[in-house]
Amino acid sequence: EVIGVLTLDDPSRVKHAKPFEGQLSAYGPPQAYGNKTHQLMRRSLTLLTNALDGYDTPIPAAQLLQQIIELLQKSELPFLEIGEVLSALNSRLPQRLSAALHSEISRAQQQGLGFPARELLAIVDTFLGNLSPAESVTLSLTVDPIRQVLLSYQEGLAAHERMVFIGLLQRYIEAESVFSSAANEEEGFFALRDKNREQPERIVEAMISHAGVATKNKIVLAMLDVIHPVNPQTGALDARYEEVLKSLTELSGRATAKVALKAREVLLQCQVPSLEERKRQMEHILKSSITETVYGSGEEFRTPSYDAIRDLIVTNYYVFDVLQSFLYHQNPYIRLAALEVYVRRAYHMYNLVDFDYLTEATEPFMVHWRFILQDDSSGMFAGSIGKNSSVSDLKRIMSVSDLNFAVDKDADPEQYLRQGAMASFDTFEQMESYFERLLGMINGNGNEAPASRPESPGLAMRTLNRFAPMSALTSNGNGQAAGLQRNSSGTSMSSRGNARFGHVINVALQVPVDDPFDDDTWSERLREFTTSQASALRDCGIRRLTYVLQRSGQHPGTFTFRENLDYAEDKTIRHIEPGLAYQLELPRLSNFDIRPCFNDNRQLHIYHGISKQNSADSRFFVRVLVRPGRLSTPVATVDYLISETDRLLNDILDALEILSAEYPNCDCNHLFISFLPIFNLDASQFEPAYRGFLERHGKRLFRLRVTAAEIRFLVQTGSEEDMPTPFRFCIFNKSGFVPKLENYIEVRDSNGEWVFESLDSPAGSYNGMLVSTPHQPKEWLQPRRYKAHVMGTTYVYDFPDLFQQAVSVQWARVSKLGAAKVVPPKQMLVARELVWDEASQSLTESDREPGRNACGMVAWVLTMFTPEAPAGRRIVVIANDITFKIGSFGVEEDALFFRATQYAREHGLPRVYLSANSGARIGLAEEVRELFRASWRDAADPSQGFEYLYLTPEDYAKLEAREEGKVRS
Repeated sequence: EVIGVLTLDDPSRVKHAKPFEGQLSAYGPPQAYGNKTHQLMRRSLTLLTNALDGYDTPIPAAQLLQQIIELLQKSELPFLEIGEVLSALNSRLPQRLSAALHSEISRAQQQGLGFPARELLAIVDTFLGNLSPAESVTLSLTVDPIRQVLLSYQEGLAAHERMVFIGLLQRYIEAESVFSSAANEEEGFFALRDKNREQPERIVEAMISHAGVATKNKIVLAMLDVIHPVNPQTGALDARYEEVLKSLTELSGRATAKVALKAREVLLQCQVPSLEERKRQMEHILKSSITETVYGSGEEFRTPSYDAIRDLIVTNYYVFDVLQSFLYHQNPYIRLAALEVYVRRAYHMYNLVDFDYLTEATEPFMVHWRFILQDDSSGMFAGSIGKNSSVSDLKRIMSVSDLNFAVDKDADPEQYLRQGAMASFDTFEQMESYFERLLGMINGNGNEAPASRPESPGLAMRTLNRFAPMSALTSNGNGQAAGLQRNSSGTSMSSRGNARFGHVINVALQVPVDDPFDDDTWSERLREFTTSQASALRDCGIRRLTYVLQRSGQHPGTFTFRENLDYAEDKTIRHIEPGLAYQLELPRLSNFDIRPCFNDNRQLHIYHGISKQNSADSRFFVRVLVRPGRLSTPVATVDYLISETDRLLNDILDALEILSAEYPNCDCNHLFISFLPIFNLDASQFEPAYRGFLERHGKRLFRLRVTAAEIRFLVQTGSEEDMPTPFRFCIFNKSGFVPKLENYIEVRDSNGEWVFESLDSPAGSYNGMLVSTPHQPKEWLQPRRYKAHVMGTTYVYDFPDLFQQAVSVQWARVSKLGAAKVVPPKQMLVARELVWDEASQSLTESDREPGRNACGMVAWVLTMFTPEAPAGRRIVVIANDITFKIGSFGVEEDALFFRATQYAREHGLPRVYLSANSGARIGLAEEVRELFRASWRDAADPSQGFEYLYLTPEDYAKLEAREEGKVRS
């Protein structure tokens, strides 16, 4: 209530505050810092520590980290730090001690020596030892700041840097460990409160720090990229770094998942021997295979001994990165051994019958081998051919073997043998000079070389029958090789109709580091040379010619030229040895026209495919073959698989980010990662890692339209002689919100074909299908689903799956709580669509196929079997179809909404409405709109507008003639 009104005698004399329009003075930081190295270091470290405590910093964290790294490596840093401390304590130190310390520091600086931390500590300890106990205690407290500086630099600058980074990482661990071990943030807060009841300020500090966990994660990830955990003296993982890295891997919270995974990756990387160490080991093995000591003559060279190089041939670990350099070794016999290792590893899935060498002193050494394709032998020879087998042995085996095709007992085994030759050259010109000689190795033209050594070592261990299908690449589903056909006698014929094109040539070529040519330029250069040799290649029956280009510091480049392409490059397998190309499972892409997309990472093989049935179906297929290196310390296989898969996923998604800009309409992209070695593990341990991948990469996978991923590896649970089992873990997420995880093993069916066998209940979508089954084009609903996703919502027919997922989560939660006798139902949800029946003039429950709606509204009756209602609970769900006229409400939509709501009331069911619409759709019927005419102001210039709309008498009569009540005028 107003008590009174104040009236001023002269309101004009009142002075009003005016907004400040000037410039504020420049203020410095709240604390003064100098520009010397140690002062800059202290400021940067303080700011980075504040960032790890959850506060913002005026300088980006990445820039701060870079500054700290540069400052830590400056040699003047310890001298400046100790000088600052000595200046502060100068008046409190005994004169003799101060003089001795300054003298030692000056001597080290003048002579350019490193920081004398040990010598200075010895001076301090000696001085204290000469004092009485009482004086020693008093002076010890005074010199403690000096000792702290000296101890931090006692083992050098590198040790000091390690101490700084370990301190920062431990600060992160202390702040996040409480929240990581809790089920959620609320429980984490309660645990923190119980731990610090007497120190409430610690609770506040920890909560502020945790609130900035996203920024802290970026800082820690950057630190893990720059630290050097390996001790340079011992070459082993530093024990102090190992302890803190293991603590990081134990952080199990979702917020710290990326940091934990990165720490695991760093641990694994540190346990792989360095490249130099692996080179030394390989050189020792190769050299021992080609040298022998002869009494009276000393050391002599000979052709490689298989027993000596056997480890390199059969190892499950990747050796090609190190082996490449030995193909160009100055010792030609070491080159020869490297060539044999290369060939035997590249062709380990084939049956090598014998191996020859060409060792002319004036020419590059070359190797020649003969082998059998699985399609030629049906895998029957592998168990019978031994180390000392010969062609005559092969003929005898063929005459008694129960082959899958008719073989004359007197047939010449040569028709089933294929040949290969390989040599390494230092320059392109050298290759041109000796290429004819290399071709001469085929068909016995090079038999004037030293005596061959016919053998097929280790075939019993590497038999084809131990592996999953030889290849989807070489199988057409009928047990025959792709590109091969059989004539009436069973002889294998090439796709060009000539069986003689079955031999292979491999050329290793060294490329100078400063060579300016890129892959495409080299491809063209090699094509020109290959084309010039086409006649000679055909005369020798060369099916393919592969060049392996080695440039120091880079992954080898591989270019393959095929006879059935008129000796043009097969770009689909660029940068992969053809002997391993079948592992890419490229025939599964047969429903698509594919084009390789090359990138800087040669481990990734990316193909852009366009469906042969629908040109609008465009997608990426990513193929990765993983060949691990040997770990120097025992590491859990599952940890390795998780870390390596996650690293590859990051690389794949980075590559897709770039390619998506060039192909913006790609959808249903597919990933395939194949681990080549055989693992001894329980495959079920790997399943929980799936969900971790989805949590860490789910958003990017969805944004980049990746709807399917397959991870394949071989598992051996018994002895080395047992056949390994191929496992395949699949993740499907077409809807974008409900991922489906399916597990399979690959087995032979009654017809001898390799098929998928599901390990899930109910069985997965691949169950019983051939392993070589091609990927199918988009289902007809996928374009609508993609359209809905682009609009930022869910496709209407995916909503029942979301409800089912929610029910599944509820059952999982109840099971986790340990409820007794909890048995989730096999079917958690039944969805029946409500469809208007014109005949009965009512809504009926229907199992109509998704996507058959005739308006922008869909309704269902959902029966959900939840923990609260295991017998089933019914609800009515109504949702807009955003893909039908952008989900707008029209007459038919309004009618269905009303009828479904009425249905829910009549049956006493809860009604849920999922709104994704653009409002009402007010307009004319299409048949009316088409009849309207416009009265233009200027018929020659419609941009002037119109005066009114009208109907002609004829059109009006048409409307009047329609069914009564349909048109009102």
